Amino acid sequence: MDLKLQGRVVAITGGASGIGRSCALRYLEEGCRVAVCGRNRAKLEVFRRQCREAGHEGLCVEADVADMEALERFADTAVSHFGRLDVWYNNAGMGIYKPLMDVSLEEWDGLMGINLRGVFAGSRLAAERMQQGGVIVNASSFAARMPVAGNGAYAVSKWGVGARGIRVFAYMPGMIETELTRGRIEGHRETMTSSIPLNRLGTPEDLAPVLVMLTSDLAGYVTGCTVEISGGKFCVQNPHFAWAAEN
Repeated sequence: MDLKLQGRVVAITGGASGIGRSCALRYLEEGCRVAVCGRNRAKLEVFRRQCREAGHEGLCVEADVADMEALERFADTAVSHFGRLDVWYNNAGMGIYKPLMDVSLEEWDGLMGINLRGVFAGSRLAAERMQQGGVIVNASSFAARMPVAGNGAYAVSKWGVGARGIRVFAYMPGMIETELTRGRIEGHRETMTSSIPLNRLGTPEDLAPVLVMLTSDLAGYVTGCTVEISGGKFCVQNPHFAWAAEN
């Protein structure tokens, strides 16, 4: 489907891996010009090479979204390089998977600096640089609605995410298998899968087409909401019952 995104400029924080990378590649296929930032120089270089091999130009900037000067530099670099900004995607995130009482103040500040403060700052920077019709996308998590036991700090950071013709929406993914989540999935795959009606974990490629479409003009009336992309995680209890009944 031609989403008529040709030539639009997309900036994605944390865009060199996981869901961000999958979305970036999808935008490039649609003819967009894409800028990504991240803290890991090696991942940025891999993404840059991947873009080049596919015949695309991917602008990569080393920046930590918790560093306001670095985040502003990323926004300015994207605009100066491409001449405009149409879509800003607050994708960068981190997790602390331990009970709330075991989280230190330093860990709390680091988590909120990226997952919450970085989203606020990124959204403001984007809005200041966008023209009419821009779109801001915020990454939330299913943990914002249904916190995982022993994982309170992460849930708080994702619960907090959620004029001028700029559309803003968040998306709530289910359990998506990425570099960030793979360690948590190992040894628990069957249990995690059993709570999902589609009977499988998600992938970044499951999310990218939906998110790209939602930033196109086809979704021009979608704003101020959270879109769930979770494999049906919240639609029924004990979804594995139906699968077991068929076998």
